[in-house]
Amino acid sequence: MSKGPKIVIIGAGAAGISAAVGLIKKGLENVVILEAKNRIGGRINTVEFSDNVVELGAQWVHGELGNIVFNLASQHKLLDSSKCFNDFDAHISVTANGEILPKEETVETLRRYYDISENISDEVYDAESYGEYFVKQ
Repeated sequence: MSKGPKIVIIGAGAAGISAAVGLIKKGLENVVILEAKNRIGGRINTVEFSDNVVELGAQWVHGELGNIVFNLASQHKLLDSSKCFNDFDAHISVTANGEILPKEETVETLRRYYDISENISDEVYDAESYGEYFVKQ
């Protein structure tokens, strides 16, 4: 039986697992992670979809500096810097049927999205959802 404090971490998402790893690296061995779901990963939830996979959870990593998820994913070349988001011409949009949309449509959609985001109003609180707000705008 290990000595030292008994540590319980609630949640086996990225933060919980990262906390456990950090504690173990510091020499604390009596660490238990409790997870309510039947899988680990928290918001990260990749599932098979047809011949590919789709993300049902986290779809991007928020923040690049001091972010353990960004650091881990970057080591495996799974992410690009957020700077690429501002290069609208670098994006390709694909419908649920796999149809690639024309470049002009993709660029215009991204421009509208960022314009609405930068000028968001209090009407967003009256909308049923964030998506509904964007459609209305």
